[in-house]
Amino acid sequence: MELSGIHLGRRDPATLDRLLAAAGNAALNYDHEGSTLQHGAVPGVPDRSYSIEVPGDLAVARETLRRWAPHAGIKARIVPTGAPMEPGTTLLVVAAFGPLEMAVPDRVVAVVDEPERFGFAYGTLTGHPEAGEEAFLAEQIAPDQLRLTVRVQAGPATWLAKLGTPVVTVLQKTAARRYLAAWAAAITKEASS
Repeated sequence: MELSGIHLGRRDPATLDRLLAAAGNAALNYDHEGSTLQHGAVPGVPDRSYSIEVPGDLAVARETLRRWAPHAGIKARIVPTGAPMEPGTTLLVVAAFGPLEMAVPDRVVAVVDEPERFGFAYGTLTGHPEAGEEAFLAEQIAPDQLRLTVRVQAGPATWLAKLGTPVVTVLQKTAARRYLAAWAAAITKEASS
């Protein structure tokens, strides 16, 4: 059974490969590409930003983000494993919730790689229950001090997501906090290695 990317039970690798191949041909399902890495909101689109400050170095934050460390916070895996953080990369974010598994298609739409900032944004594709994008950004704000940010500019794309908007909002907030905690933990662990 499949509904808005949610499936009862776990998908086998061949099924995930088919979903990824289909996502490769899918279009973005929103019209504000790259907006989460820019300042300002998009009219009519919910905009939520979550940040923490942690000790660390941008080089370490960059490497942990390239390994998709924040996604460990929601126990998600990226398909394909080791997907490059480059514009145009299509991927699935796959996460299990009890007996259900969610696999949603996204595409990397923007990367920022500057001396004091590194991050990326991925956008939702046709077939995703949400329409919009999510960005992960690390900024070196002082020597050995980072600001990690997760920014979401997205709204419901399906009737199920529209029905569950209050729940989806809480889940997004919880996911963002878990992303940030997992990313901070990965930075700390790598720095102490």
